Amino acid sequence: MKILVAGVGNELRRDDGFGAAVVNRIVEKGLDRQLNIHVQNFGQNLNGLLLALKNYDAVVIVDAIEGPGNPGDIYIIELSDIGPEKSVTYDFHDADLRRFIEFGRSIDVVPEKTYVVGCHPGDLSYGIGLSTKTAEKIDITVELIAEIIKKIHKKT
Repeated sequence: MKILVAGVGNELRRDDGFGAAVVNRIVEKGLDRQLNIHVQNFGQNLNGLLLALKNYDAVVIVDAIEGPGNPGDIYIIELSDIGPEKSVTYDFHDADLRRFIEFGRSIDVVPEKTYVVGCHPGDLSYGIGLSTKTAEKIDITVELIAEIIKKIHKKT
């Protein structure tokens, strides 16, 4: 089972760098080796991510996501929750991850086991560094991703 954890977002827009911060922490902790996963920060390169998806059986995409909650809230979205017919109220920002996933499905490169894990941003202004509420969620998000990956491994 080949699993990718992909960070996406713009590190120059404060909390939109959440995906990069999470994948960096996964590597720092050595969880990529421990969980037998590939980890990569794609930044805003969704075309690169799209090309990579065809090589994996499962993917966890990490991003800043505005949902129905408040800054610092963590969301876990499964592939079945994402689509034009769904009324899920999540905003994936400028890169529009929802359209990306829909397009990836249409060309059959998005794995059936696809998850999006994100933190509701508090600050999307230009600048480097996460806001306090978002930064505090990095380790919790890493733990949630580890649990998702363990479940994926169990199902195979």
